Amino acid sequence: MKIFKLTYFLLAMPSLAFATYPDEIPSPDPLSFHYPKTGVFVVPASEINTPKELKEKIHNNMLQMKAKGYYDSNSLNAKNLLMMKNVNVVALQNKDNDKLSDPQNTKMKNTIDEVGLAFDFKGLPAVSNKNIIGYAAGGMWIEGKGWTGIKEFFNDSELGTCSFSLFNMALSHGNVRIGEDSVVYAVNQKAGTTEVYGSKGNGFTYNVSWYNASYSHELECASPTFNKDKLAKMILYATQIDINLSKYLKS
Repeated sequence: MKIFKLTYFLLAMPSLAFATYPDEIPSPDPLSFHYPKTGVFVVPASEINTPKELKEKIHNNMLQMKAKGYYDSNSLNAKNLLMMKNVNVVALQNKDNDKLSDPQNTKMKNTIDEVGLAFDFKGLPAVSNKNIIGYAAGGMWIEGKGWTGIKEFFNDSELGTCSFSLFNMALSHGNVRIGEDSVVYAVNQKAGTTEVYGSKGNGFTYNVSWYNASYSHELECASPTFNKDKLAKMILYATQIDINLSKYLKS
C-alpha cells in the first residue's frame, strides 16, 4: 500500500471538515458526495455532519468572537506553544534518538531537508534562523516521495510563539468543506477561517487558516494575554506568506 496513514478530523470551531483519501481507499460518504476529491468548498452548514451539541457550541463561540474578539476555552494549546519559546525542542525530543536524519522519524527537526517532504517548501519569509524553533512532519508519508505536510515553529517579537502548517491536499487527495456561516476571505480573498480562543490562566491562541485547490495553510500564534490587534497583524503576515508561496507552489 503506497500510503500508510489516513487522517480525518472535524474541527469544533469554526464549522469545517477536512478529509484525505489514499489512492487505494475509495472516498467514503458523506464527505465526498458530489464534490471532487481535492480542494476547498464553501457549503451550507447543514451539509457538514455535526452533532447538535457541537453545533450549539460552535454558534456560542461565534457569538463570543463577535462580542469580545475571542471565545472562552480551557484549551492548553496556547500554554503548550508558549512553552517552546525558550526550549531547544529538537534536542529535547531527540535526546535518546540517533535517527534524526531518518525522514520517517516524526520528531521535530532542525531543517526542512531533514523532514523529507514530498513537495517544495522554502520556509517562511522574514523569519531569521535564530527565531526558528524547528520543523515537524505532518499529513501522510508517501513511499518514494515523502511527507505531504509540514509545520514550522518559530518565535516572533510581535506575534508571540507561532506555528505555520502547510498540507498538500493534491498529493493526499484531500478536501476541505467550510460552512457558509464560518467562512472568511481575509487572506488574498481565499476561503478560510479565523478564530481566537483561550483564558487568562492558559493563554490565548490566534488562528488564521486559508485554502486553495491544492494546499491547506494555517498560521497559529499564542500569547499569555489577549490582544485585540493581534489577529489583524496575523492576517497581514498570512497574506505575505501566501504571496511568497504562490511564487513557487502551484495551486
